[in-house]
Amino acid sequence: YAMRSNLSVAAVDMADELHWSSSLKGLVLASFFIGYVFTQVIGGHLAAKHGGKYVFGLGILATAFGTLVTPIAARTSVGLLIAVRFLEGLGEGVTYPAGHAIFSRWAPSLERSLLVGIAFSGGYLGTVLSLPVSGVLCDSSFLGGWPSVFYVFGLLAVLWFFVWMWRAWSTPEEHPSISAAELRYIQATRGHDDSSDVQAGESLPLIGDSGAADRAKSESKHANTSIPWRSILHSKPVIAIFVGHFANNWGFYTLLTWMPSYFDKVLHFDIKHAGFVSVLPYVALSLSCYLSGFLIDAARARGTTTTRARRVAQTWALLGSGALIFGTGFIPLSDRTGAVVMLTAGSFCMGTSSAAVMVNHLDLSPRLAAVLLGLSNTIATVPGIVSPLITGVIVHDNTVAEWRIVFGITGALNLVGAVVYGSWASGERQAWG
Repeated sequence: YAMRSNLSVAAVDMADELHWSSSLKGLVLASFFIGYVFTQVIGGHLAAKHGGKYVFGLGILATAFGTLVTPIAARTSVGLLIAVRFLEGLGEGVTYPAGHAIFSRWAPSLERSLLVGIAFSGGYLGTVLSLPVSGVLCDSSFLGGWPSVFYVFGLLAVLWFFVWMWRAWSTPEEHPSISAAELRYIQATRGHDDSSDVQAGESLPLIGDSGAADRAKSESKHANTSIPWRSILHSKPVIAIFVGHFANNWGFYTLLTWMPSYFDKVLHFDIKHAGFVSVLPYVALSLSCYLSGFLIDAARARGTTTTRARRVAQTWALLGSGALIFGTGFIPLSDRTGAVVMLTAGSFCMGTSSAAVMVNHLDLSPRLAAVLLGLSNTIATVPGIVSPLITGVIVHDNTVAEWRIVFGITGALNLVGAVVYGSWASGERQAWG
């Protein structure tokens, strides 16, 4: 997320130096997501077949290399920059499906919401780090100002890759030092929908011998060859995920790509302070991911059905964030604090989706979760392409009236998403799963 979002801040200075129009800036911001959309489903397949560890790690490494060459590409030609951002998107597109492949093997049913929430909060914390640091780097003379943004975060990602490959494992069966008790617990609970399926003291075969990793890979390969595409694409709970995920991401990507510009051009924060103020919604998102994951899993443990828990969480995410973001357009320009508070509160509401639509794939089918997320994230990445382009066209003069249109589109799509998800979503394992 740090590499994905740092361009949003650097683009303010880049546009001034390289003489980009608002619509061209929107195309540059969207180019990452054009690549990102193409590798979602294939990322799920690769993660199921070869393990999430390698797919996730190599996806981040590819994005890191693209980030490092971004300054050279930008100063060579805007076409080359767009191509580099497209390739970065291809690399990072495999990461979310790979993450769900890992969760499908590691996450006990009644801990899914919390574990996914913790992971997603880490992504938003990357944005929390990236936006203010990018603002400071752009405002400095270090390595030429805005180019240093890409050098610093690209290098950090390369270093992260080596740590990941050293310390991560695709499945608990592959982990060299996991305890027998923890392995039994994970194996007993990761494929069930509620705690009633696991009896206290139940004796289960322990998959901890030297052939465990081979058997785990064999199971993944078998699962990958029997995907009921027709049943998946005709399933109302899956369609609910598609619509809810699309609506949620429209608001998220609008804020991710254009919020620094909104703070700079409309609210008149300078770029350094715009970077700092822009992180507040992501701090709220991160806290909300963790808190909502904890509360939803606690409610499920006390007897609330998974279906009800997911519907309530996602409806709150969409209606709450949609109303607050839309309302931001009617805050007087003199009240900059009020606008920041509204966007931050809307982002807090949005974060509860990590305990709903973003984990719901694991409920419907643990074995196909990576593929399901690949499908839904393909659809939900369309806003990452379309929203920056549409926003770039609408906010040509950066007037309040133009931004009201941008925020109004988000509110309307969130309303549709809440109705569909609230009607059709399910937390039960499907017959085809």
